[in-house]
Amino acid sequence: PSRSDFVQIEFIGEQETTEEGLYRFDYCGKIKHGNTNEFFSMIKEYFRTKYVIFEFKNYTQKITQKEIYTTEKYLYETALRKVAIIISRKGADENADKAIRGSLRESGKLILCLSDEDIHKMILMKMQDQDPGDYLEDQIDKFMMKLEK
Repeated sequence: PSRSDFVQIEFIGEQETTEEGLYRFDYCGKIKHGNTNEFFSMIKEYFRTKYVIFEFKNYTQKITQKEIYTTEKYLYETALRKVAIIISRKGADENADKAIRGSLRESGKLILCLSDEDIHKMILMKMQDQDPGDYLEDQIDKFMMKLEK
């Protein structure tokens, strides 16, 4: 099998803008048809999404609720874009976490924040022939189990 047989998401656009040019996101990935990864299958089925927005924040501090609200604007149910992954150096602060929970409760939009440490753990998993998607799935499970009303 080729390397592409193992890739579950296809990056389809760099620095894409929305139709009227109001918003610009870093990457938009399309979940491949027939993927076998549990994480991507789960978000495709339960969050009714076909595309995942990726945002990269090279900040020296944790990201704030401002970055969450900005990213939330890129997510749009009719466009099959209801999930975003924000990758930043330090992760999210307490108010960003609150905004993430509110986004899911109020509009069903899932935003995951990953830090450099999270990415490092996923790389180690891949090097040990484990599925990094399991790490993402665990993050969602922890998030969902603690989500308040």
